[in-house]
Amino acid sequence: MRTSIGDPGVLRAVIGGGLYLTVLGLLGLGLGAVLRSSAGAIAGLFGLLFVPTILADILPRAWQNTIGPYLPMNAGDAIYSLHRAAGSLGTWSGFGIFCLYAAAALAIGFRSSPVATPSQPTPGDPMTISTTCKRCREPIIAENEDDLVAQVQAHARDHGGAHGKHIPTRNHILAHHRRQGPEKKV
Repeated sequence: MRTSIGDPGVLRAVIGGGLYLTVLGLLGLGLGAVLRSSAGAIAGLFGLLFVPTILADILPRAWQNTIGPYLPMNAGDAIYSLHRAAGSLGTWSGFGIFCLYAAAALAIGFRSSPVATPSQPTPGDPMTISTTCKRCREPIIAENEDDLVAQVQAHARDHGGAHGKHIPTRNHILAHHRRQGPEKKV
C-alpha cells in the first residue's frame, strides 16, 4: 500500500502527529508539576495513557463503546489516524478532548505549585555571604563583600556602646571572613 502526502488525510495525519506529540509533552509537564517528580511524571504519563485503555477492555462492550473514545490515548489517536474506527471521535473533537486532559493536568499542576516569593537571605545560602558578630552573636548577611563590609561597619556603629568605639576596617573584615569561612565570627 503506497501513500503519498497528497492523498486525502495524509497531510493532516503528519501534522497531527506533531500536534499529538506536542500536547503529549504538555500533558507530561502538567503531571510533572502535579507529582513534583520526573520519574513519577513519566510513570504517570504512561499509566494515564495505557492503563485506562487496558482496563476498558475488561468492561462490558456497551461501556467500552461509551467511554472508550474519551480515554486519553484513544482521543489523541484521532488526530494522526488515517482511518477512523467505528464509534471513535472525530479528528478534531478527539484531539480537543486530548488537549483538555493536558490543560487539566497543567492547571492542576501549576495551581498546586508553590509560588516563589522573595525571602531574606539566610546564612549558608550559596548566593549570599554572612558572618556573625562576635559580641552579640547577631548574623550579618550580605549579597557580596562590599555589602558585608558596609553592614558590619554599620552594625558596629549602631551598637557602639556594646561593642566599643572600634569600627573594623574593610581589610580586617574581609581577612577574617576569608580566613574563618562565611559563617564565622569577624
